[in-house]
Order: sequence, then C-alpha cells, then structure tokens
Amino acid sequence: MLTVVNQENFKAIVENSQVPVLLDFSATWCPHCQDLLPILKELSEKTEGKLIVAAIDTDESPELATMMKVEYIPALFVYKDGVYSDMLIAPKSLNEVETWLKGQGAL
Repeated sequence: MLTVVNQENFKAIVENSQVPVLLDFSATWCPHCQDLLPILKELSEKTEGKLIVAAIDTDESPELATMMKVEYIPALFVYKDGVYSDMLIAPKSLNEVETWLKGQGAL
C-alpha cells in the first residue's frame, strides 16, 4: 500500500521516519506515472516494514514539488535518516527501482 504524503504530514512521514522513504512525485493525468503505479505497489508489498513507499500528487501538493525542484514526473526521491539523497526520473521496471534503491543504501 502506498502512503499518501502532503504538506501537512511530510515531516512526520518522511523526515522523521526510522526506515528509508521512497517518494513518488506524480499526477493522475500523467500516463507514465500511472504505468509506474503497479510497480510501486508491488515494491511496497515486498518491502513492508523496511521501506515506506509514498506518493505525492504534484497537483495537490505543488509546494512539495517546488521544494524538491521536480521538473519531470514521475520522479522518485529517496530519503534515509530524514535526509534526501538522490532522484530517479521515470523508471521503467521494478528491477530498475530496486537496483537504484540498493545503490542508495535504502534496500
């Protein structure tokens, strides 16, 4: 299950998390974002308790997209120990996301 993040709960869910957090900046109108959704849901199930997979709708939380300097969606960010470490734009597969997360020390 994906955790919905917005301006009100960003600090509590992302910055204060005891486990790494994968943030997905996306929008309902974006076809590539919708293609990525099943991959993120599968990842969330596989990593339950070890990684929070969170979704941020750029239309509903534009201030977070601006804060993170999101220019393209879908954009994935990884937070570890409350600190942002890297970004991945429009991954195509679960393997690509997992390999990237392992490289960030998030898996």
